[in-house]
Amino acid sequence: IGAFGQGLMIIQLSREAAFMRILGVTKKRVRCILVFEQVVLCFAGLFIVTEGLLLYNLELMIRSTSTLVVCGLLYLTGSLCGATGASVLVTRRKALELLQVKE
Repeated sequence: IGAFGQGLMIIQLSREAAFMRILGVTKKRVRCILVFEQVVLCFAGLFIVTEGLLLYNLELMIRSTSTLVVCGLLYLTGSLCGATGASVLVTRRKALELLQVKE
């Protein structure tokens, strides 16, 4: 779920990536920016879920901490892989091709 969602999100951002490339930003930097955005959003989501669970039921949070950590790390890994793959896919194409894509 993490890889698929992050990948789709970055593919939707292909126009922004094309604008950055036209303005002279290197492919590597564009890839890093796209991946960093998605990883920050992933961390924010995990933080909000953790805080919500703490507010909802502290005992449940204490009992399921190990499971939540493993699931969070798996989600973060999947998100990182999906974001990296999609950012390479988007930045590999020419910038003008990305701008001409019809939605």
